[in-house]
Amino acid sequence: MGLPRAIVRRWLRRRRASRPQARGRGQVQVQVFEALGREASSFSVGDAIEHLPVDEAGHIRAGHFDENPAGIRRWSPMGQLAWMSDGARIPGLSDCYALNVSGTAAWACPYTDYCALLLR
Repeated sequence: MGLPRAIVRRWLRRRRASRPQARGRGQVQVQVFEALGREASSFSVGDAIEHLPVDEAGHIRAGHFDENPAGIRRWSPMGQLAWMSDGARIPGLSDCYALNVSGTAAWACPYTDYCALLLR
């Protein structure tokens, strides 16, 4: 047996706002740490986050529930918004019911249609 192909180099920490008025764009919700524990980046991914998986390339996907119509978004490890589902014209995506990653792709199940979507 050899070593696993993927070696964890970064850690992700998600923080929830303790007060409703503290939520929003300006608040840090995601912290990315290097393997030695130093913070590499921190940023906000918006409100109403239901899912926050990270793919093998380090991209962070945020699946939002119905309080935030943003649907699904992909962020770089440094906090740059890379993709938004609202521009993809996915029918029935008003809530991200399930979200998982495999390699560098993501699988999602949107409410109201409950279909399986492959997002690359």
